[in-house]
Amino acid sequence: MEIEYNVNAFDIWKVQMYKLYTSFAGAINVVFTGSMMFTGLTFIRHERLGIGLLFFVLASWFPLIHPFLVFNHTAQQAKRIQNMKMSISDGGFTISNVLERTTTPFADVVFSGEKLGVFIIQTKNRHSYMIPLKGLGNQEEAFMKFFTVKA
Repeated sequence: MEIEYNVNAFDIWKVQMYKLYTSFAGAINVVFTGSMMFTGLTFIRHERLGIGLLFFVLASWFPLIHPFLVFNHTAQQAKRIQNMKMSISDGGFTISNVLERTTTPFADVVFSGEKLGVFIIQTKNRHSYMIPLKGLGNQEEAFMKFFTVKA
């Protein structure tokens, strides 16, 4: 089975933001943002407008500025991984593009599954591969069935 696909920046961004918000660091950042806003309101109520506004600007880092910076990083990453091709055989799978080619046996796969409209494959050597389900078209069912049986 051979599949050609492109991963766009939004797909990578969705997965990275999901991993961040479901991690311990994401929970700490949400608590930090809430406490910063509460502290900012406290300073504004006590007529310290400058310090209160500073707290609101700092509190906007996690919910507003950070996702934008992550998207810029994923846009650069998506430019490097265009025109991907995946070949699946009985022994493993090969992923290639214009610059490189990687062959991985199914025994090295640690996780394979669908999250957020993307099929994710993680290997023992800490590589992850993303295949957008919308890019599979009519091969989606056969691909998922074949890959879950082999891996």
